Amino acid sequence: MRKLDDKQNKQYDVMQNINESLVKELFETGKEYTIQEVADITQLTEAAASEAIVKLAVRGEIKKIEQRQLHMKIEKYVLNRDYAHKLIIRIRPLVIQYYVYDAANSLVFQKEKPSIESELVDTIVQLVRDISQVYHLQIVVIGSAFMLKNGESVTLGNSRDFQEINLKRIIKSKILSLLSQP
Repeated sequence: MRKLDDKQNKQYDVMQNINESLVKELFETGKEYTIQEVADITQLTEAAASEAIVKLAVRGEIKKIEQRQLHMKIEKYVLNRDYAHKLIIRIRPLVIQYYVYDAANSLVFQKEKPSIESELVDTIVQLVRDISQVYHLQIVVIGSAFMLKNGESVTLGNSRDFQEINLKRIIKSKILSLLSQP
């Protein structure tokens, strides 16, 4: 067997990433597919579709389900909705609204809680901590109805109580340390 050089390895890796992206995008429809169906729809060879499916299944992004039809066992695959969750946080005056979506971008739940300006960062960090204990968070998005400077600093309060904090830096460092704990 011929050994691939660095350039060929990079090209192969790029093709693998493209194949995985095609297959992953197909499964985001929420439907079940056999390897042959994936190959037909994506126009990949059956071997390439199979390899991409195996990699996605090993990572837990999709899962195998078995069905019986006329005394035959058929292997199908489907998106693992629990693989990844997104937490969307909206900071509004006096309230924090938050939404959790699964890997298929379906809303799992939405809630809101009161927000006190002086406790805003701690409230957000605690919210992320609580949600990450129940769901496998991959993405946390924070939006604000307050004035933003460079998309990072938020102006809280008014007149004499004016305070500027860098939400992105503070929350990111606290959340990263939180998520890295066992």
